[in-house]
Amino acid sequence: AAIRTISSQEYRRAGVRMTDYLDPAAREAGDPFASLLDALAAGNIVVFDVESTGLDTAHDEIVQIAGVRLAPDGSIAEKFMRYLCPTQPISKGAEDTHHLTMAFLREHGEAPAAVLRDFCAFAAGSVIVGHNVTYDLRILGSQLARLGLPPLDYPVYFDTLDIFRRFHPNLPNHRLEYLGQVCEVTHASSHDAFDDICATAEILLYAIEHDIRPTAAPRRACMEKYLDIFAPLAEKLTLLRVQAAELRPWQTLGQIVLETGMADYYKKRHEENRIENLRDLFRRAKELDDKELPPVDAVYQFLRYTTLSTTDLDALTKKKKIPIITIHQAKGAEFDDVFLAGLQQGTFPGLPALKKKDTSEEKRLFYVAITRAKRQLFLSWCQFRYGHYQHESEFIRALPQDCVRRV
Repeated sequence: AAIRTISSQEYRRAGVRMTDYLDPAAREAGDPFASLLDALAAGNIVVFDVESTGLDTAHDEIVQIAGVRLAPDGSIAEKFMRYLCPTQPISKGAEDTHHLTMAFLREHGEAPAAVLRDFCAFAAGSVIVGHNVTYDLRILGSQLARLGLPPLDYPVYFDTLDIFRRFHPNLPNHRLEYLGQVCEVTHASSHDAFDDICATAEILLYAIEHDIRPTAAPRRACMEKYLDIFAPLAEKLTLLRVQAAELRPWQTLGQIVLETGMADYYKKRHEENRIENLRDLFRRAKELDDKELPPVDAVYQFLRYTTLSTTDLDALTKKKKIPIITIHQAKGAEFDDVFLAGLQQGTFPGLPALKKKDTSEEKRLFYVAITRAKRQLFLSWCQFRYGHYQHESEFIRALPQDCVRRV
């Protein structure tokens, strides 16, 4: 009953998610956005962004880092913007997107350790904000560890991507460029780190004034109602978060099974096959653990393996194979070549969506699917199914036909 209530439109409009009841800062304040509002009032928000040589947070390097500190009125109080000279070449995709070349970085970039040390001093103790900021914090944390530097000291972070997904879930997309148009920002994003943080700062202030402040009272009431029943689980997860930063992934898995009583639960239900699955997962995690990576990077690497896994954990091996995954599993991942099958009308978009005359969600999924490809994208549909002729998906017909080659 509690889960149904928390999933209701009332709670969604207040900006409450199930995970807020497990977050230490949200639980302590009674509002997941209390620390954000307090930080703005104190002039202690730093909005930041990085550009990098590629998308692998455990191995790629930062080539540009920018940050702004916001004054209580939302204006920019301080700025930080530097280029870094990487030790590895910048990928073609990153070069095309950010228009940063190795020649430019060799001329204008500085030693990474010096720049990152200065940025950590600039942002120390501040509430961190960014758009898809988990990526930026992940690669920053990884590179700091690789350089033997201490981690960035910050109490909590907020992601404007998450904020707009909470309060505006039905927007066509939540890319920074589109949100900038919705919020009518004066600084348009451009895939330059400084332009992007200026745009991010503006959409943050928009969300605070239009969404977060007006819903503060109902959100606190929603949070207060169920804080106590989530307390035992929240305590367990807080401990596991601390341990995950120190233990290897396979050790963390062992702690999760131990702390949650998972194995005992399955034993009582006589589900030995599930216990064996846990043992297999544990063994694979130990086999694939790259001990040269810091624990947090190793966890993210392991999660990438599990994202690509099938029911028998094939993708957790190092053998070459073609991963077959759902569009939902592919979110956030990129591949050189992507094959998207089953694009016939009635399958994608599906019949239920067509009958309701609302294919907006399936349009978003299609967008996610086709943007996973870095090099080549193959779309296919069957002409005959169960003896009946099939029409190609309206999504294929909606693509710019000069970009489509039919074979």
